[in-house]
Amino acid sequence: METKLKTIAIVVYLACLTLMSVVTFAVYGWDKRQSRMVGWRIPESRLHWLAILGGWPGAMIGQSVVRHKTRKLIFRLMPWAAAILHMAGICVVVLLWQQR
Repeated sequence: METKLKTIAIVVYLACLTLMSVVTFAVYGWDKRQSRMVGWRIPESRLHWLAILGGWPGAMIGQSVVRHKTRKLIFRLMPWAAAILHMAGICVVVLLWQQR
């Protein structure tokens, strides 16, 4: 039963990560389009939160594919910092599961 719960937790986490990545990639693309059209932009803090909440793969891909937010150092570092945060969280969860 415990193995099944672990498998479900992994699948749910990966599904959330995928969903947030797709959303973040789309938001980066939309914000890039808006920057070219001088339209309403997404606040930078919101882009950071999207990366932190699981959209860091989408942020990384969005930066390289649509060439958006590549000049500011904080935007180049934030997806990596979010990735490290998520990996650390996964390590903590795995260690807690192994102690049971």
